[in-house]
Amino acid sequence: MWNPATHGSALIKTLPSRGNVRRWGFGKGYSAVIHFEKGEGLDRRIQEAAALCHGVFAHEIFSAGEAWLRRGIFDCWYYDPNLVRVAIEGDRVVGLAVGDVRTRNDATFASLKIIVVHPDYRGRGIATQMLAEIERGAAAKGAERIVVCDGWPLYFFDGVNCRQTQALIFFGRRGYESLGFGFHLEAALADNPLIDQPDPPLPKGIVVRRARPEDRERTLVAIERMFSKAWWFETSLAFRASEPTVYIAERDGEVVGFADYDATNFGLFGPTGVHESLRGRKVGAVLLRRCLRDMQALGYPYALIPTNLERLNFYYREGGATVGRLFLRFQKKL
Repeated sequence: MWNPATHGSALIKTLPSRGNVRRWGFGKGYSAVIHFEKGEGLDRRIQEAAALCHGVFAHEIFSAGEAWLRRGIFDCWYYDPNLVRVAIEGDRVVGLAVGDVRTRNDATFASLKIIVVHPDYRGRGIATQMLAEIERGAAAKGAERIVVCDGWPLYFFDGVNCRQTQALIFFGRRGYESLGFGFHLEAALADNPLIDQPDPPLPKGIVVRRARPEDRERTLVAIERMFSKAWWFETSLAFRASEPTVYIAERDGEVVGFADYDATNFGLFGPTGVHESLRGRKVGAVLLRRCLRDMQALGYPYALIPTNLERLNFYYREGGATVGRLFLRFQKKL
């Protein structure tokens, strides 16, 4: 393990660029050479990158792994291989950072979706270099600012976990400012009386059932009409499974509500919504509980629910969900 007490401060120098690969040495006394690859390198080394993420993030999200990483990066409609950096020593993936650029409400900005360095390699400037290259690349694509992290429709975290003191210091020292808080709820799936008990009665004429593959188009049309294109996209991923991870509420054959799981990423519940005429009438509660039971059957220990303060009471009351993770969001002008 590298130890600053015995090796002094790391001196990083640029070596010649070779196409999609940039190489870095760590001053005198270091035999290791770190080189950086872009999106194509991540695609080739996805298993090693997933192992790194699982080792670092498994205590935060149990599903961290290859499928989780692919969903959050390659499945996102904003994916840009030029805003990916994979740090490699020899054949070992020791760091990963991924960003993208998007336009929303007439503003173009970048999102830093994930940045991680193996614990044995921290303090060597690897994260600083990866972040700087993503910032420069995003600015060249017209981004006015970078956010940590506003990565929906697909993302990993809702900012920096407030328990990660070193990560909070890292962004603060690099000119990032606080953008407020976000949180993920946890709904326990074992011994949860709210999901073990029978569903509450539904309004007359409402049917809740699992969506079938042939329901895809009309469900997506209804979601875009009632809610947003982002929820349309996320739900389209839930329809990829042979047995869609989507429940729908119908009235006279029309889709008037929905709920997904394993859509925005694996182990996560949502998005979900019901027609405004049905809110407060237990339709959303039944959709939620049907999904939670499926997640329970898959062996998940809990469901992660990204949400906001307005929805907190609903998830607590209907699913027994409590705040599990508090995140601090950051932004920086480019």
